[in-house]
Amino acid sequence: MGTKCKHAGCVKVYKGPNSEGQRCQYHPGGPVFHEGEKYWSCCRRRTINFAEFLSTPGCAKGRCIFKDEKEAVAVEMPRFDMTESGTEASLTIYVKKIDPDSVHLSASRRRLKVRFRYDVITVLDIEVELAGSILPHLSKADIFGPKIEISLRKGDGTHWGKIGKVIDSSTGSEVHQRSEFAVPTAM
Repeated sequence: MGTKCKHAGCVKVYKGPNSEGQRCQYHPGGPVFHEGEKYWSCCRRRTINFAEFLSTPGCAKGRCIFKDEKEAVAVEMPRFDMTESGTEASLTIYVKKIDPDSVHLSASRRRLKVRFRYDVITVLDIEVELAGSILPHLSKADIFGPKIEISLRKGDGTHWGKIGKVIDSSTGSEVHQRSEFAVPTAM
């Protein structure tokens, strides 16, 4: 009780289990102090007054984090590729040293949750709002050396064009990579 949110710029305080996962506004960048000016590297709203600097509203939205995790959360999204056929969409995540015992995947018809540890202490924790429906009981995942391949059986066989909206579970923010994971089109 009384613990402040770990996000820079968020002023919310833990008041019990209902506080977990509440929305917050924060600064994903770091503070910058240069020649008397103070600002956040993410939004660059400059001031010379320290109190004003501390009260600058956050430029990103996410969910509050009240406890320190012993594992590092992935700061950058690893490289992804998405391919599809008439009946399947395949999401491949490229990372080294995947801990097979830490892999946790769950899926519903329109959502995929992926969490695993790699490089010993880094954790990837994402949710994907899928661009189409899937049949979870016919979907599977395989680990091949430096990648994890998730094969999703499409529910209706339609063309998706992209995997969907990828969300960082720790911040609630959408993650972008190369034109929103668009599928390369044939020429």
